Amino acid sequence: EQDTLAVREAVTGFADAYNTRKTPIGELTSFNQETGQAGELNGDNTVRRVESSLRSVLSGGVASEGDGFSTLNDIGISLELDGTLSVDQDQLDNVVATDQQALSDFFSGTESATGLAEQVETTVNQMLSSNGTVQNAISGAENRVESLGDRYTRMEQSVEQTIGRYREQFSQLDGMIAEMNQTSTYLSNQFAALESQMNAGS
Repeated sequence: EQDTLAVREAVTGFADAYNTRKTPIGELTSFNQETGQAGELNGDNTVRRVESSLRSVLSGGVASEGDGFSTLNDIGISLELDGTLSVDQDQLDNVVATDQQALSDFFSGTESATGLAEQVETTVNQMLSSNGTVQNAISGAENRVESLGDRYTRMEQSVEQTIGRYREQFSQLDGMIAEMNQTSTYLSNQFAALESQMNAGS
């Protein structure tokens, strides 16, 4: 006897897992107009590309044979405007009860056509591969962080050199002022002695 409950839970679990992925992405790309606070990945091009790739594979469907299913809509799953998947339980229950083989072929594929699960897996693996969209974005971010670190180090060294130069200049100025004070004192004494001699002579 076919376990219709397990099949239905597997299909709805697929939709739930996809929707769960939307929550952190929504938070990371959010923007609060009242506070002006933006998520860490707000406006990030990589997120848009990932979303677009997943949406494309889910809406593209699969090649079907005969009366088989070719799109998620055929089994009661709709891709909503906000990017989430919604499940029509009645339609899905009917599919599970009447045509599990076609449902299995839709997700798992056949000898002549790949199923939706394989297409999703291929798309995700490509994005996560060493030269994929996500890894390239991570590498790019790491390079920018390293570059900023180098710039910070160079700037810090430059600031320290500038401070050292100013300190040396201030030290020299202090020395000049001390010498000028000594010269001023000497001249004042000389003028006082000269004035005293001139008064004595008169």
